[in-house]
Amino acid sequence: MINLYGSTETQRAVSFFEVPSKANNPAFLDYLPDIIPVGHGMLHVQLLVVDREDRTRLCGAGEQGELFLRAGGLAEGYLGNDEKTAELNHSKFLPNWFVDSTKWTQQYDHQMTLGGHEAWRKLFKGPRDRIYRTGDLGRLRADGSVECIGRIDSQVKIRGFRIELGEIDVFLSQYQFVRENITVVRRDKDEEQTLVTYFVPETKRWLQYLQQQEDGRFTEQDIQDESMGGMLRRFKSLSDDCKKFLATKIPKYAVPSIVIPLSRMPLSMFPR
Repeated sequence: MINLYGSTETQRAVSFFEVPSKANNPAFLDYLPDIIPVGHGMLHVQLLVVDREDRTRLCGAGEQGELFLRAGGLAEGYLGNDEKTAELNHSKFLPNWFVDSTKWTQQYDHQMTLGGHEAWRKLFKGPRDRIYRTGDLGRLRADGSVECIGRIDSQVKIRGFRIELGEIDVFLSQYQFVRENITVVRRDKDEEQTLVTYFVPETKRWLQYLQQQEDGRFTEQDIQDESMGGMLRRFKSLSDDCKKFLATKIPKYAVPSIVIPLSRMPLSMFPR
């Protein structure tokens, strides 16, 4: 089974992730998030996970950032819609600031001295190096593959404060006992907007930690109970720790009021 990822603005499929058969690697899926990674770039394609605070820096393994695509098949714009192209060109189709494009110009000029009078060159816009801003939130894995874990354009305003939901998720994803997480806005009993974070714990690592700390043990029945009540009881202290962790990373007003553990992340429950 191969998972493909792409965008209409590129050559559609730009990356792949191969899932080995259960016969060859029966435990492989145990170490994957619930959403299969988008993997590595195809030939002549790069997936760049860029630091959202410092765009000159590429994220390291385990860090979340904004996902950009560098590909030879990147579109010039939107066919027959110059207005949309002009509107988005500045923010979507960007010159690649990680490369000095003069090297391509020098190579092209050298080729032109050797001939370079083919018919297709009349349509050629010259040597350039561009990247496409997907708007997706990505995370680089230790093996060099990439996970696509949500959308970035998720700013909300609560009680006069502008809050980036994606920023909350970026920081919480760095906590060692969190496997997946997403933050949304819900209404409380008074119909006031409040931040709620849902997360999937790294269950084995968390239980090992509790045993080492002798801070609590669970029976086999407790571990197998994946109901909402069972998850809340088992991971109450972890939910509290998640809030404490976030409080060291983001302003107090951006720390979610409620942090709810889930056995797995539903794919249709959290529209942005």
